[in-house]
Amino acid sequence: MRGSCEDGVYPVKQYPSSSQAHAITFAGTRASFDRWHYRLGHPSSKSLFLFYPSPHVGHLVSMVELGKLLLTHRPALSIHILIAGAPYIAGRTDKYISTVSASVPSIKFRHLPIVTPASTAATPLEVLTLEVLHFIKPRVHEELINISKTFKIHGLIMDFFCTSGLSVADELHIPSYFFTTSGACFLALYLHLPTLHQNTTKSFKDMKEHFLNVPGLLPVLASDMP
Repeated sequence: MRGSCEDGVYPVKQYPSSSQAHAITFAGTRASFDRWHYRLGHPSSKSLFLFYPSPHVGHLVSMVELGKLLLTHRPALSIHILIAGAPYIAGRTDKYISTVSASVPSIKFRHLPIVTPASTAATPLEVLTLEVLHFIKPRVHEELINISKTFKIHGLIMDFFCTSGLSVADELHIPSYFFTTSGACFLALYLHLPTLHQNTTKSFKDMKEHFLNVPGLLPVLASDMP
């Protein structure tokens, strides 16, 4: 989801929840996006949104595009993006970051230190990413405290890999959101997985021709699940 609303960028919305992890949905129209950012009121030059993507370049680009979209509606906002250092190559980002910094002064990049978890070379990339983001959590906490001394942080918008940031935002009383670059159907299925896990004792592959009922989707054949 990139570009403008017409191109398919869907801003996240936050709803109250009894837990630290807020429920998330997507708004897919210009009108609903306007309602979402209207809650900002009239931000000053000290108003800021903090973005926290995973180290992968594709996730960074998508969040930058979301930041640009926000700025078209609220030019007075500042967007700061946390760049998590990773001990593996997640895509060449230096040139891209330099280009964005030069062309969009309201978007700033804040580089976090590289951490090296005790994983082997055979560790799956997704697991390694989660470990890196877990170990870097204390530095994220420090960054948010430092930023809050100068800016009013309206929200921390996280990649779905960056769940460790939820407790940091909760501790500092900063509204937290997830941004997912997949479609709304994927999100509906993703949010319903805990319910499916609770209500069945079988693996999806063993359910064969059974259909799964997921709110927001047509019935999904169990054998079609990963």
